[in-house]
Amino acid sequence: MSLTKNWLHDYSTALDDAWMALEDALAKVEALADLVWIDDDTIRYPVPAADVNLLQRRVRALKDSVAVVASAQEPSRLAPELPKISLKKS
Repeated sequence: MSLTKNWLHDYSTALDDAWMALEDALAKVEALADLVWIDDDTIRYPVPAADVNLLQRRVRALKDSVAVVASAQEPSRLAPELPKISLKKS
């Protein structure tokens, strides 16, 4: 394979793996939420703050990693939105 085909294969594989891991993580966090809530407004068991903090830190790390990937995003083909300015004098 050429370098481009190798890169595309590696990229597609990594993207698919990341997507599947995110889907799996989402399902597991939803299952965790189902364990601690009886319904939408009744907590079955209060969750230790340390556990919540661990999950939140990993979510922040995930967001940071996604931001790194997003920074390499191809440019949008839409016209840029310019800020609206007022010409009235105050």
